[in-house]
Amino acid sequence: MLRHPNKADREYVEAVNKRWTGIKEPHFRRCALRVRENNLPGVTVVAVGAVRAQIVLQCLKLGLINHLILDTDCADELHKMGS
Repeated sequence: MLRHPNKADREYVEAVNKRWTGIKEPHFRRCALRVRENNLPGVTVVAVGAVRAQIVLQCLKLGLINHLILDTDCADELHKMGS
């Protein structure tokens, strides 16, 4: 069962995000938007396992995914979340 992050969780994530030098949400957002405007490949996400459903759903809501490949466990969990 998923739980909501507490203050310590949020502080940890913020600290990691400050040090992160790789691709960040704005990069995914620009890439996903560019595909819609210019018919380019975009962002493809492969998600395996029910535990990935929460983050996949959030990314979908943010418009960060152009192509999504799921296994049945993740797809089933997403379906439950949407019901």
